[in-house]
Amino acid sequence: MKAIILAAGVGRRLYPLTKDVPKCMLQIGDRPLLTQIVGNLIEAGIKEILIVTGHGAQFVEDLANSLKGGRISCLYNPNYAGMNNCYSLWLALRKIPDGVLIYNSDLLCGKGLVRRIVEVSSKDSLLIDSGKALGGEEMKVQLNGEGRLSKISKGLSPAQASGEYIGLAKFSRRGRDKLLNYLNFLIKGGGVDQFYEAAFDLLAKSHPLYGVCFQGEPWVEIDNFEDLKRARDQIWPRLMKDNQP
Repeated sequence: MKAIILAAGVGRRLYPLTKDVPKCMLQIGDRPLLTQIVGNLIEAGIKEILIVTGHGAQFVEDLANSLKGGRISCLYNPNYAGMNNCYSLWLALRKIPDGVLIYNSDLLCGKGLVRRIVEVSSKDSLLIDSGKALGGEEMKVQLNGEGRLSKISKGLSPAQASGEYIGLAKFSRRGRDKLLNYLNFLIKGGGVDQFYEAAFDLLAKSHPLYGVCFQGEPWVEIDNFEDLKRARDQIWPRLMKDNQP
């Protein structure tokens, strides 16, 4: 299995910190977020990694070239400023005709969550926090009684949701092929402004996607200054404590 890290976004809600660099280059504890992400993947046994770059691409490429333990390459998205992450994922999947792990580059979590989706489920799966209080901003998911995804959208009512998709998903080669077909459909139809989860939602109607659920483990999606403060002051110290022997 190979991994895709989506790191092309501009991150305007964190300006001026992200004026020149992407969110994954922000310092969390003693390292850039991207270093933590790559380390999580390598410890989970995934050593072939493709990073989709855009905003501040050279910073990401320089860091990627300095990291050890895996075969890390970068793919530049020239349309990063005008298109949403569905386009970045479409570019990446066209380069990887194999099973793949999709990892959002603004996700801070521990290696245990990455191992969970890599090792626990043999099915095409999304990692879901089923214990978090939900509002309007979260990428919410609805699972049926068998744990199969029936809907994923920020617009889903919290009352109908089973939890929040945190930005880690795993696909077999067959699932990857089907996902790419739906991304093609969205992009050719002019849906380049959509989140890639819109393709998940379409795919789930005909192909089984399952939720790998957890509760209580530390993670945060870093979208704004409040998230960044939480990442640095609360989540990172918990991750470091969990890593102690």
